[in-house]
Amino acid sequence: ATSASGSPTLQRRKQKRRASATKPSPLSAWGRFFRRHLNRRFAEDAEVAVRGGFFVLLLSLPLMVQPDTLPFLSSIVKHKYYQGETVLYIVYSLQKTVGETVYLIWCGIAGVGLCLLDVWLMYQLFPEERTGDVEFYLAVFNGMLFIAALLGLNFNINTAIYGCSFFSIYWMEFLRVRRATEPHAEAVDTMKEALQEMSCCLIGSVFCFLTVMLPYPLFAISQAQETAQDLVFMLCSSWENMISYYSQTGGNIYRQKRLAKELQGVETTLRRLDALVASSW
Repeated sequence: ATSASGSPTLQRRKQKRRASATKPSPLSAWGRFFRRHLNRRFAEDAEVAVRGGFFVLLLSLPLMVQPDTLPFLSSIVKHKYYQGETVLYIVYSLQKTVGETVYLIWCGIAGVGLCLLDVWLMYQLFPEERTGDVEFYLAVFNGMLFIAALLGLNFNINTAIYGCSFFSIYWMEFLRVRRATEPHAEAVDTMKEALQEMSCCLIGSVFCFLTVMLPYPLFAISQAQETAQDLVFMLCSSWENMISYYSQTGGNIYRQKRLAKELQGVETTLRRLDALVASSW
């Protein structure tokens, strides 16, 4: 009788200790707005989507308002230092953590930089008018080599996308047979356009960084701590179900499927935790 009455008490004590050990931190108003207490993964995705949508709208305002409404912004838009491509940098570089976002921002800037470097070298080698076949085939070979290097080497996808997309425009422009009215006039105009593209890239990158920093930074180490708490709870539950399953006299298909599902969840959480720890460093 003593053991029968003590067993439920012992189980309740274990449940209290487990609940206190895995008790989540109190949610802020921002977290409750996204229903973080109901589905944390969905809340994280929804928060990043809302942040990205807000800053995309903010970046689009200078392109939508009347030219005389904001004189400074109208001036940089008029001189093409701020274009529609600026908004795309948020779309391609925004991730769920600061580390991943900064890495993709850097890869995008590297892709644009490599493109501008190759374009500058082409105009330095052939600054004058290009009317012969030698210049044409050298330019074709250079473009094929550049694109093959970006796609074949171990570059990030953002580096390949930005580098190839911007390089193809200047490559086609360079292949056109043109006789410049002044020496180096075409090279100067092209490099001015290239600097405008770099300006758009830098402005978009800054706003993409602000997206994961405001109203508070989305550090990977914070998400890793929450994921580790989930993993502890899942491991405890899996161990209890495993002991209960193998302690039975007969097989139970329901417990077997539940145990397999929990082990699969543990494996998925471990992979997520590994990715978050790597991103935090």
